[in-house]
Amino acid sequence: MDRNTTVTRDRPTWLIYLQLATFATYLYGMSASVPLLRAELGVSQAVAGLHGTVMALGGIAGGLPSPAAAARVPYGWRFHDAGSTLLCCVALEFAFNLWAAALFGQRTGLSPGVAATALTAMLAGMAVGRFGGARLALRFTPGSVLLGAGAGPRS
Repeated sequence: MDRNTTVTRDRPTWLIYLQLATFATYLYGMSASVPLLRAELGVSQAVAGLHGTVMALGGIAGGLPSPAAAARVPYGWRFHDAGSTLLCCVALEFAFNLWAAALFGQRTGLSPGVAATALTAMLAGMAVGRFGGARLALRFTPGSVLLGAGAGPRS
């Protein structure tokens, strides 16, 4: 990619950003609260984990009809369908967050509240990395980006 490439975002792109941000807020907010709810309600980790399982199944169910729907809609609406598919993929990618705070608390001996706070700090760092990483990736060659990400050749 040319170093002089600029990124322009139109209204549908900003709409998808807003939808992803809203979804991530609910997903991340729930993931940090699941261990607290589990402790308060006295349910097992399996029961508490059903929230994430149902969300993942909903993401899959929502994504399965996407190719057929894309073939029937005009080209302009395919962009929106791609955003919906991306939303489902993000849901599956972040499913681990539902157990991250509980696992962190178990492995370190921290209270559920401190473990949830630590998870929130980690997620804030991920968000900063993703937003800043896109701009940095435009400034460097693909090889440099991969090397900086730890995906370069191993010695």
